[in-house]
Amino acid sequence: MMHHPQQLRRAMAVLQGLGADPRMLEDDAWRLTHGYYGAITWPMAADGRPCMVLLGARSGLEVQLQFMRCANTRVIVVEPFTGRNPVLANSVLQGLRRLWPWLELVPDAAAAHRALEGRAPDLVRVDGTRHTLEEVRTLLGGLRCGHICGVYTEAGADPISLYRISRDELAHSFFWRDDQRHRGFGSDRGPVEVEVSVIVPAYRVEGDIDQCLESLAHQTLERLEVIVVDDGSPDRTGAMADAWAARFPGRVRVVHKPNGGCASARNAGMAVARGEFIGFVDGDDWVDPAMFAELYRASILACADVAQCGYAEAWPDGTLARHRGAPEGVADWPHVTEDTVALLTERPTIWRRIYRRDLLEQNGIVFPEHIARFDDLPFQFEALLRARRVAMVPEAWYFYRQGRPGQTIAARDQKLYVHFPILDWIWDRVMPSASARVEAQFQRMVLNTHAWALELLLPQYQAEYRARMRAQMARQRLHLTRFDMLRLGLSQGRLRLAGGALFAGRAADAA
Repeated sequence: MMHHPQQLRRAMAVLQGLGADPRMLEDDAWRLTHGYYGAITWPMAADGRPCMVLLGARSGLEVQLQFMRCANTRVIVVEPFTGRNPVLANSVLQGLRRLWPWLELVPDAAAAHRALEGRAPDLVRVDGTRHTLEEVRTLLGGLRCGHICGVYTEAGADPISLYRISRDELAHSFFWRDDQRHRGFGSDRGPVEVEVSVIVPAYRVEGDIDQCLESLAHQTLERLEVIVVDDGSPDRTGAMADAWAARFPGRVRVVHKPNGGCASARNAGMAVARGEFIGFVDGDDWVDPAMFAELYRASILACADVAQCGYAEAWPDGTLARHRGAPEGVADWPHVTEDTVALLTERPTIWRRIYRRDLLEQNGIVFPEHIARFDDLPFQFEALLRARRVAMVPEAWYFYRQGRPGQTIAARDQKLYVHFPILDWIWDRVMPSASARVEAQFQRMVLNTHAWALELLLPQYQAEYRARMRAQMARQRLHLTRFDMLRLGLSQGRLRLAGGALFAGRAADAA
């Protein structure tokens, strides 16, 4: 709701002449010039006569500016004049009414609804410190306005309920700001049937699938769907998933497909997912009943593309090793970061997050099906890199089962050579347009990945792995010099690995 500075000054001068409160006038001017109500335009209408409703006129600045912009606007102001607003003098509104004949003053939301006569307003602005959500619903009374914006208080409205009601009932687009914490959220995507789709790739997990689906079927998030992808499992996994779908129709559904690997199973689930967000749970793990409700709440209140929680490594003896989902010492909930590049070196843990489906679709982010295992690494790198904001909550709501026979993380042989096509995939997809900082994070991730693999590899596979590692690291360098690589290696405690790439690069240059 931006205006030209000269126009803003003229409007303020008019209101000062009418006796507007100087402090509120300055506050409203600041709000309008700093996008306090979101990045929206002033109301327009196809018939040339927009309609704007203000629940609370505040200083009157929005009224004056709108009429200066479009004198034909119909503006309805809801002010009870019962002493609830000691700052705005009645004389200010009466003065504006003399200037602008299309200004209508009504005492309550019901009167405003009658005045609308069935026409949905183009813009509604709400002072939620004085007007309640129920007043907004009374005002609109089944009408869906073009855009609604304003402030709210958590005492007056639960923010996630406010989000859902705005999205599903009140407006085609909206933006709300917390009057106390000053965080905002909004949407222009319209109503959604499913808020989170949880994709469960399932192969040879008949001993664990019941616990997994029990935890998902009873999630406290109502608009959640569970998509189990039976990846051609030869045991009873698929039949057991079908039994859960029969018990929870509309909540759990099953996709049966020929065996193609975990990446293909996750992609098959993404192809049929309907959720606003997408999450992943492995078929041998389980989650806390509140996990997806809380992640959804965190993502919405933070306007985040990704939300993450902590997780616990669950060992067969009952031991739980917990890992936080937010930095230590952070007091705000959720913690929000826009520096998503800093997250690129985190351990691959895609299953403790939800991802906005638009983020994945618009960037073509999928799992590489030609990669047999560890496909979560390239997915995580690209999703976090493309995300604008990540919301973090500390609680460990995901339980990551350890010590199960056949887990890919237990590989100690040539299966670990899979890192080379993984790193090629990431390099080809994101690095040609990446900044030097992103490349540095990529190289840190590379050093950590290879160090982890070399700790696990049996001795007979180490020489070949090291040779392939050096050749690839020497080849995959865009902005960074050899000195930069050595410095990275030193900072990561991986100087020997980085030095190997450096000498390989010199040998290649000499050839």
